[in-house]
Amino acid sequence: MRYLLILLALTLVSALSAADAVKEFNSAMATQDSNDKKSAISRLVASSEGDDVVLPLLISAISDRQAGRYAIPALRARTGLRPSSGRGENQGYPGYPVTDDAAGWSSWLQQRKRAEAEAAKLKEALETAEEAKEVAEAVKAKVQALDLDGDGLISDAEQTAADESDADGDGKLNESEKKAAATAFAAASGAGAEVPEHLKPQVEGRYGKLDRVFFTDGSILRCYVITKRTDLQGRLTSVKIAHRDGGGEEIIDATLVARIEEDIE
Repeated sequence: MRYLLILLALTLVSALSAADAVKEFNSAMATQDSNDKKSAISRLVASSEGDDVVLPLLISAISDRQAGRYAIPALRARTGLRPSSGRGENQGYPGYPVTDDAAGWSSWLQQRKRAEAEAAKLKEALETAEEAKEVAEAVKAKVQALDLDGDGLISDAEQTAADESDADGDGKLNESEKKAAATAFAAASGAGAEVPEHLKPQVEGRYGKLDRVFFTDGSILRCYVITKRTDLQGRLTSVKIAHRDGGGEEIIDATLVARIEEDIE
């Protein structure tokens, strides 16, 4: 809390100093005192006031009989620009002004304002395009997640199945929720419980051909066998498989497995 109060105090002091520098400059320029003008210009250059305020004031001082000799060095200090020695090398913004006088610096400032305005428009356009891209991707992802029959549309039945399968209530479907929604929709539409092909991950290229695991209880699982682990005597201890319906990977104890047929499809 104390740190925030100190930071706020410093910010206020900085703002007051910047405002005071502008006020001092305007007051000094209304006099005929060369030293006051020199001091005011130096303080204005060093102030935290923005360039949009400082640069026009310094340019206005160029034409002043007493302040003019201080204004050009002040502009160079504020902008960090230095004139080139070669003839015709000063081409204006973003480089040094074409001429080192009020007209040259005024033209340079206008060029700077136009360039900044164009940069701001470009930034806004890029941000708008990025936002539109994100919206389009979100819509596409939603359609892909909820389009359970693959027709490119989201029906009321598909939305209902998705809502009922959203176990964590986050408005999105993970792989298990997606599978549950597809199964619920298929059952409701009388198409059985088979998951539509367009919802199944393309895992064949990753795991190879499809395998078949026969369990000791008589059930059969079509899946992708990733690895088989054995003991020192070469006896099977476990099988790591990947489900073909997007259910992820699983390790199955060998005591549950009767036999394995590999590369059936």
